[in-house]
Amino acid sequence: MNDSIPYVITAISVICGFLNSKSKIISTLQIFWIWILMAFNSGGMDWSVHYWLFEDSALGTGLLSPGWGYSNICNFCLKLGMEFYDMNFIVSTVILFVLFYFIMKLSEKPAFVLSMFTIFPLADSIIQKRNLLGMMFLYIAFMVLIRRQEKKNKLLYLFFCLLAFSVHSIYIIYLPIVFLDKLSWNKIKWFVASVLGCSVIIVPVLPRLARIFMNNDKLLAYFINWKIPLYQSVCWWGLHISFCILIYLIIKYRLQPHDGLLVNYDFVLKINVFFLIVLPLYYYEPTFFRIYRNIFLLDYVAVSNCMGINGRFSKKCYFCIVLLIILVLLIFLSQFVWFGVGFDVLVKPLFDNNKFLN
Repeated sequence: MNDSIPYVITAISVICGFLNSKSKIISTLQIFWIWILMAFNSGGMDWSVHYWLFEDSALGTGLLSPGWGYSNICNFCLKLGMEFYDMNFIVSTVILFVLFYFIMKLSEKPAFVLSMFTIFPLADSIIQKRNLLGMMFLYIAFMVLIRRQEKKNKLLYLFFCLLAFSVHSIYIIYLPIVFLDKLSWNKIKWFVASVLGCSVIIVPVLPRLARIFMNNDKLLAYFINWKIPLYQSVCWWGLHISFCILIYLIIKYRLQPHDGLLVNYDFVLKINVFFLIVLPLYYYEPTFFRIYRNIFLLDYVAVSNCMGINGRFSKKCYFCIVLLIILVLLIFLSQFVWFGVGFDVLVKPLFDNNKFLN
């Protein structure tokens, strides 16, 4: 296949999703293309890391060891005689089925959601395979909690969050979400402001706190070897805060007569504000932006339901949605072009190393 064709198909997929955001045909074709990119992936950044995790799973992992859930899935596939590529194909297919179901169940404009997801964080999701599997469990948890926050739903949310944690230790930070509905806005604002206010004290000791969840290799990588310049930290702070503000403005200016039928907007806002607590981490490394971007799909679904109905819409809301699209493009450029190792190392190999496309 011509090298440029996959890029053209991806761009057309995104544009069509914006032009006809309610179309189930377009959204089905979009998820099919995403499936091709994800399930047939056979290389790229971090492929070797996940490959060796797969091979090392034969050694066994203790129940309380970091990533024991992912290791046991790998070990199970290994015992069935699978290669890592085979496991990636099956796991990616299951993940996309769950995420597509989440989108179709909760969004009135699924093609818009998939266009946004394709811009960001699709490439990152293909690279970060363990994180993506954890994200699947997180969105199952969201499905049982987002509209009903009864005791049974909260217990199920905690259960699926713990499954996500068993895949990737980063998902421990999503457990407190279950309590947000009981907290007033003032308490949430006070908590976030306190964390950010204490960041001057917290930031220097973050490496020590991180020892609880990271091995020494990751600790050295994230907090010492990969430490980014201050101007890049400022950039990521600006991108995160701007995204949060736009989500707030879009929900504020929405024109929707059936508020809360599909998504609890107040709860979505509380989640976004809560995750402002990760801002100090960007002082060291933008990899921690993953904590916030893992909820982008939820935000995209909420935004898609704020776009008006029956031809009626809010101009202010639409203007903010356009700004959000531009901002997500800027996040993509910051992640894959301007900073870090670059597009040719991170994104291009995802198209070059694909058994369906090549």
